[in-house]
Amino acid sequence: MIFKKLSLLLALVVSALSAFANAEFTGPEMFSPGYYINLYPDLKEQFGEKPDWVLQVSKHYREIGVKEGRSPNPLFVPEYYLERYPDLKKAFGPANYFGVLHHWIK
Repeated sequence: MIFKKLSLLLALVVSALSAFANAEFTGPEMFSPGYYINLYPDLKEQFGEKPDWVLQVSKHYREIGVKEGRSPNPLFVPEYYLERYPDLKKAFGPANYFGVLHHWIK
């Protein structure tokens, strides 16, 4: 459990440095396509070479990634957020990442 939390935190820090250098936050969820595709190698492999990769990864996040608890930007890691605020975990459930995302935005 501790290793998983440390891994998430390390991924957040490393990716944050890269994403902030490119400063590409957009949309109401503050989605960062560059951060998202670089954080998840499976997405980079699937969409990285396509000319419309930004649209593809944005669509992936909206339709799949948010449900899986993937991080849309370096400022928000859903699993960490739920662990940090146990009351939200009780209110939303352990895997309601969509609800947690909207709570974070507000």
